[in-house]
Amino acid sequence: MTMKKMLIVLLVLALFSPAFASGKNRICGAGLGAGGNSSALSDVRLHFLARPFSSDVMNPFVRLETGLEFGKDTLCWSGLDCGLGFEIFRTMHNPFAFAQTNPGPWSPSVYCGMNTDFGSLKWNVGFSPVRVLDRDYVYEWFGIFWNFDGNGLENWGVRLFRFSAMF
Repeated sequence: MTMKKMLIVLLVLALFSPAFASGKNRICGAGLGAGGNSSALSDVRLHFLARPFSSDVMNPFVRLETGLEFGKDTLCWSGLDCGLGFEIFRTMHNPFAFAQTNPGPWSPSVYCGMNTDFGSLKWNVGFSPVRVLDRDYVYEWFGIFWNFDGNGLENWGVRLFRFSAMF
């Protein structure tokens, strides 16, 4: 194993060790999302999520995501998306509690990542203002995102819904 690979493995282990030490946190998850962007009518996404810490402010998470985009006459793979996000804050004063049977903490997030279809590299940023946590689930509605290629803004879109089951 090269020194670089060993350093990456040690860094990942150090990053996740505090989360495994406390048994109450569910740090990994997987889920589905649906939305659309300005260059495709709609898309369906599959993602994997890791939240190694449990902080009330700027809590980091990592997401790996892929999906299918549906155009007017086309169906195509959206590439592989990987990036880092932060839960800006977490509060029990949930303004969306009226719409939930079991209200959890409100935790809006920001996200920055890169996307590749193994032919080109693109960047993306996003914001999820309506994001609610539960011990076992993360729910997001109406997240906004922007995708950039080498020439600037490629497209923008809305993630209508994203659901993550934590384990």
